[in-house]
Amino acid sequence: MVLQLLVVNPNSSRSMTEAVARSVAACDAFRGFAFQVRYMTGPSGAPPQIDGPEASSASCDACLAVLSDPRSEFHYARFEGLLVACFSDHPLVAALAALPQAPVVLGLLDASVSFASLAARGPFSIITSNVEWVKILDDSVEQQFLAGHVRRLGLWRGTVSSNLQVLELHDEANFGAIVDVIRAENVDRLGSRYVILGCAGFSGLERRLNKLFEDRGVVFLDPIVIGFQALLGSASLLQAMR
Repeated sequence: MVLQLLVVNPNSSRSMTEAVARSVAACDAFRGFAFQVRYMTGPSGAPPQIDGPEASSASCDACLAVLSDPRSEFHYARFEGLLVACFSDHPLVAALAALPQAPVVLGLLDASVSFASLAARGPFSIITSNVEWVKILDDSVEQQFLAGHVRRLGLWRGTVSSNLQVLELHDEANFGAIVDVIRAENVDRLGSRYVILGCAGFSGLERRLNKLFEDRGVVFLDPIVIGFQALLGSASLLQAMR
């Protein structure tokens, strides 16, 4: 059986969906699995970018109306797994998981922090978009997603803002400023060995950043790659157990 998977960009910006799709398509690790993946961009009622709790709630409502409609090509029951491609504790994850006979549903934040907590062997932090996300992400990580040994060893170092809006992250003119913030804050001040790119707007930048910071031994984690790998693994395992 070929797994049917859906990646949902809960905002209405098609360019971000296209960036997410490029990251998935470029990852060689996925090619050993039998799957088909589709991509959904939030409908016109969803905000063009998610910059805080109000936009998260609005995007959840707009997307859930499509995903729960049996007439929709994106009806949740058509898929074995759904990935909500927003780096937050997005309410759409819980809303989808609560639907009858829901498939595997994952978000980028929980998948990334779980990976960093279990697989990373050193301090890790997040670089995000606008400053409003710093406290939101810190609270979510600290209250919900930290494994015990990470807390005990002090490996979680916190969230840093790039001081850019979501849709500005892929602008080449801003790349140098992003690098400067990461170097000064995530690496020098927080001492991070791993940096999670905490917004889907960063998708595709991890290779450039890994090369730039190779001499410092810093590894950049793309939540899209990690989240999709977690979705594939979870959906495949459940399929094999049936």
